[in-house]
Amino acid sequence: MDTTIVDALVTPDTQVIAYHDSIKHAIEMLLMEVPSTKSKRAYIDDTLLFLRWLTEQQIELSQVDYDIMLTYRAYLTDTYSNNTAMRRFVVVRRFLNVALRHGLISQNPAREIRTKIHFDSSSSHTALTKKEAKKLLSAIDRSTPIGKRDYALIMLLLYTGIRRSECADATLGDITSKQEHKVLTIQHGKGDKRRDVPIRPDVFRALTTYLETVNRLNDSPESNIFHRFIRGNHSSDQGISDKAIENIVKKYAALAGVKCTPHDIRASFITFAMDTGVPLIQVQRLAGHSDPKTTERYYSRKQDLDNSAVYKIDLDA
Repeated sequence: MDTTIVDALVTPDTQVIAYHDSIKHAIEMLLMEVPSTKSKRAYIDDTLLFLRWLTEQQIELSQVDYDIMLTYRAYLTDTYSNNTAMRRFVVVRRFLNVALRHGLISQNPAREIRTKIHFDSSSSHTALTKKEAKKLLSAIDRSTPIGKRDYALIMLLLYTGIRRSECADATLGDITSKQEHKVLTIQHGKGDKRRDVPIRPDVFRALTTYLETVNRLNDSPESNIFHRFIRGNHSSDQGISDKAIENIVKKYAALAGVKCTPHDIRASFITFAMDTGVPLIQVQRLAGHSDPKTTERYYSRKQDLDNSAVYKIDLDA
């Protein structure tokens, strides 16, 4: 197995508890069950978060028991959204299964702890209004190379609804022409699924303007679309991270005076698309959701008070 990812992330500063070599081997075995590179990185991050937490609590891996895992679950739910918290807990439970097989622990105390979340179907994610979306785009200074990059990035998020990780992973070769349309192929979406997302002409122009400004129109197809900037407005040869994308969005949201994260932009896309009357199944496919109920949870205007059926009932008609 290629252990490059583990070697890159399990560095001396992350040797957080005893049995480091054994733990590293256990992580490598865990990654054999994971299909995509993006998922492997997430599994490593989730596992290392757990190991660091143990160190902060002065707990050895061999001492982990049921009560400790309940405490860790409470820490996750207090720190992260429910979805993220439960995903991180599930990864740790799988890691502990591997650790059990390799004799690092005598039992997996997380096995009996519930992780299933019951969603309220009436709840939804936060979406921008069209006015707020315009303010967000207007807050970007498009006279600079970095501003052109950020404008193209937020335009792509807003008009395609792709996840920030998908945006970070996208390469120049993923943009192709199909049936006279420019499309972005998401090679490894959630669940390692592949899908095509059309790119509007104005979004494609923004991307082209950014790439032309930083002399990257002829870069290798394997090169990431969005690169980091160093020393102000100098584009590097390194791809941008999904955390950097989150920081970029939050930066312009603050300038625009709106509350917004990349996830909110995704919810905004789904909401705007649903408002056009496009069938739910089309929006579901664009968003890369396996279940239409998930797409519906992103739709922020399910309760449209202005156009409620309450006002449409006419007993005299």
